[in-house]
Amino acid sequence: DALPILKAAEDRVKVSGDNSSATIKQLITLVKAQNDELAYGSASVTLIIGAIAILIGIMVTWYITRQITRPVVHNLALAERIASGDLTASIQVTTQDELGKLTGAMGQMNDRLRTMISDVRNSVMAVSQSASAVAAGKDDLSSRTEQQSAAVVETAASMEQLTSTVRNNADNA
Repeated sequence: DALPILKAAEDRVKVSGDNSSATIKQLITLVKAQNDELAYGSASVTLIIGAIAILIGIMVTWYITRQITRPVVHNLALAERIASGDLTASIQVTTQDELGKLTGAMGQMNDRLRTMISDVRNSVMAVSQSASAVAAGKDDLSSRTEQQSAAVVETAASMEQLTSTVRNNADNA
């Protein structure tokens, strides 16, 4: 009599075990689905955050590059103007960084070159005026020399005439 009760209990244990296994499988399937959903959502969020980080990085890189290249291009344009001989530019320093210091040095160089050229022009004008004065003095000296030469020739002619007159008088005496 105990055997059929045991058998029935064993069958109930087997059925309960099978039901438990099925329930555990369903739970595992649900957990797996939720994990897949979370992983997909995490991947999407990671991709979105990564894209935003890359975009921000590109914008920051562009800004920094622009902050560096604009003064360099400005200084290059100033250097080309100075190299071409245009010293009329008024160079203003807007920053105190290395590029601002370079711009300030270019401004000082431009001012000194302008001063040097002005000094050279003044010296050339002084030399030109001195050369004009020397040329005027040379012309005056040349004119006086010609006058004295003419006077010497005239004196020589007069002396020759006087000598001839004295001989004539000596011959007559």
